[in-house]
Amino acid sequence: MGWFQDLFSTDSRPIPGYWGTYLQLFNARVPGSTPIEDLRFVVLDTETTGFDRKKQILSIGAIAVVGGEIVLKDSFEVLLLQENAANSTEAIAVHGITPSESSSGQPIAEVTEGWVQYMGNAILVAHNAQYDIDMLNRLIQGQFKGKLKNKVLDTAELAIRLERYGEDPSTIKRSEYTLDQLCERYDIEMHDRHTAAGDAFITARLLVLLLAKAKKRDISSYSDLKLK
Repeated sequence: MGWFQDLFSTDSRPIPGYWGTYLQLFNARVPGSTPIEDLRFVVLDTETTGFDRKKQILSIGAIAVVGGEIVLKDSFEVLLLQENAANSTEAIAVHGITPSESSSGQPIAEVTEGWVQYMGNAILVAHNAQYDIDMLNRLIQGQFKGKLKNKVLDTAELAIRLERYGEDPSTIKRSEYTLDQLCERYDIEMHDRHTAAGDAFITARLLVLLLAKAKKRDISSYSDLKLK
């Protein structure tokens, strides 16, 4: 298949074998009637060098939620090797990762393989998820042509759906749906805030509470979640 791919693609970088295994996980569709309790959610967070175009992932943290419970043994945490990580005082003050620490992290190729194998075909969950998903896709595409196929659930969007259902979207203030605001509203303690593993765990706790609230609203199956 290598020669065939090269013939019809301008991107001739080799695609690793584990990516093919990952893609095969999506050959079978998840039945819409599948109970939410039977689904595996991987709640994640990335810490990055900043918000400019050259931003890089410094660390990834994730933990699984299955059956309405956080599965502590099913987790992922890694610091990436970023030898040219930006030395931004402002960014370091937020996530606490210095350039010297980044220079001793795990090689990006190894991180990508480990991450893809860890998440599998789970539903990916994050707060304001598009940013993290974009960063993970950028990580992958920096090595080979590929894009995540997982369905995504945004805890900010889910909270708005549950709390403000039927309201005019223009009246909803996004500032009321930050992770900090929701943790305060749902009485969630914020330990290790602005670390990848810490924020992933906090978001997982929020997800568990939101899914319980969703169940009371008859949102109980895969199709009910209206995943993107």
